Amino acid sequence: MTGIMSTEIRNQSVKESRWIWLFSLLVIIVTSIPYLVGFSFENLNLHPGNKWIFSGFIFGVEDGNSYIAKALRGSTGDWLFHTPYTAFPQRGLLAFLPYILMGKFVSPPGQHEQLIALLHIFRAVSIVLVVFATYEFISIFTTSISYRRLGLFWAIFGGGLGWLVVMTGNGGLFGSMPLEFYSPETFGFLSIYGIPHLIIARACMLWSIVRYINLYGGSETTITKEGLIIGALWLAVAFAQPLTAGVLGILIGGHFIIIFICIKFNWLKNSGVDIGKILAVILMAGFLPAIFILYNIWSFSSDPFLKQWTSQNIISSPHPLHYLIAYGLLLPFAWMGGKDVYDNKNIKGFLLVYWVILIPFLAYAPTNLQRRLPEGSWVALIALSIVGLNTVQREKTVRFSKWPSWILTALLLPGSIILIIGGISAASNPGIPLFRPEGEILAFEYIREHSRPNDVVLASYETGNVLPAWAPVYVVIGHGPESIHLQQLSVQVDNFFKQVTINTDRIQLLEDLKIRYVFWGPFERSLGDWNPAEAKYLLAVYENDGYSVYEYIKSR
Repeated sequence: MTGIMSTEIRNQSVKESRWIWLFSLLVIIVTSIPYLVGFSFENLNLHPGNKWIFSGFIFGVEDGNSYIAKALRGSTGDWLFHTPYTAFPQRGLLAFLPYILMGKFVSPPGQHEQLIALLHIFRAVSIVLVVFATYEFISIFTTSISYRRLGLFWAIFGGGLGWLVVMTGNGGLFGSMPLEFYSPETFGFLSIYGIPHLIIARACMLWSIVRYINLYGGSETTITKEGLIIGALWLAVAFAQPLTAGVLGILIGGHFIIIFICIKFNWLKNSGVDIGKILAVILMAGFLPAIFILYNIWSFSSDPFLKQWTSQNIISSPHPLHYLIAYGLLLPFAWMGGKDVYDNKNIKGFLLVYWVILIPFLAYAPTNLQRRLPEGSWVALIALSIVGLNTVQREKTVRFSKWPSWILTALLLPGSIILIIGGISAASNPGIPLFRPEGEILAFEYIREHSRPNDVVLASYETGNVLPAWAPVYVVIGHGPESIHLQQLSVQVDNFFKQVTINTDRIQLLEDLKIRYVFWGPFERSLGDWNPAEAKYLLAVYENDGYSVYEYIKSR
């Protein structure tokens, strides 16, 4: 980690570095409490005869299961991403590499438990990285240690005023909940709470920007060294979250163009900036990330499976008022910070102003992944607001200059507190989806022990989401974006378990999708009154505690 830090952090006292480590530990402990509660309630076994197994996730369980499923595919030998949530052919994609790599470190028995442990180790390590990266990013724009710490606290634990919306009974305002309760990109706490690949992407993104911004400081650096370091960080962003790598290119490229124009038209005189050298670093750093991004664009435009996945992967931004509720509290201070940057012709600060202005254009870009694009904007808004607070303190425009900091902290914190308390409450009450019945898990383990990696299992959507996280098999449906033709197949799966469906239609589905196993549990029974035991083409290979597994025995 020391190798990628700039002199801003390396030159600080041991005491200050120790504070950052202790803060990282605090973040890890606070965000881990709900998970520890969940594992504790699993082990207490408070419901004899009906034991619950904790999933390892507090929120976003459907996506969480998919991360473990991806890692499990990695344990079978996959290096390219093949989603287990479809039975249709795939040619593979270089994606979700952190999870696929995780799978290389586990082996039977207990792979699922090992992967959950690795996921939370990954999360803890990523938290340390993002805390250091965020602190260093904010340090570029203020020399005040107290404001650096304040900005870091806001960046990690802060949220908007959505908690007020929820408390007033308007949680569904304009058709969606406030952003801090479901959008990890808008703030960051949700990523820290449970989505490690997004944390590592943000950390590497911020470090890339730190290294790039410091090129304008006049320090003696070589093009090759900085190009390689920034390029490696940028590529790490691309591997963790390709979309964020594209946003990073927009930020670096846009800021460079702004500075170039300002110098060209003599608005920035005697800046001492070697614009040619910086351009060379950017071109060198961006070469491999650009190739990777182009590879993704080509893959998603040419692969029929990926094209269908893209059409189903809709992550739209909510009503603009939600972003105003999210960020509005800091906007007056960001405005003062922007004015200070402009008045002082602060080259580094221009990046903050540019990034904050860019937020609405990113959030409502003409793409079905628009809500993903403002990743990291929260940190930029905070850094610009810190510049504004510094201005307030310096000019004493507010009589009690510390009041804004305390008031803002009190207003920005409740959303994350609600998420932690809600997580503890949910983990204290075993039930689906955070927990799974032990009988279901035993049936999954049977499939894991007797199946081949390419086998396909027919099950309900609810079962299909969990099964690939326990057994490296494919399912027909189980994940919103990744189960292609989801709407059509959901109807076919529902009909499969209805008494009125004729056997020839069932057999046709089994043949078309090359299905080996049919899973039958409570969710499948809720779809219809048909009993698979009546079918001569299905052989019961597992029956226990209300869960059955049938093998399709007709020649395929």
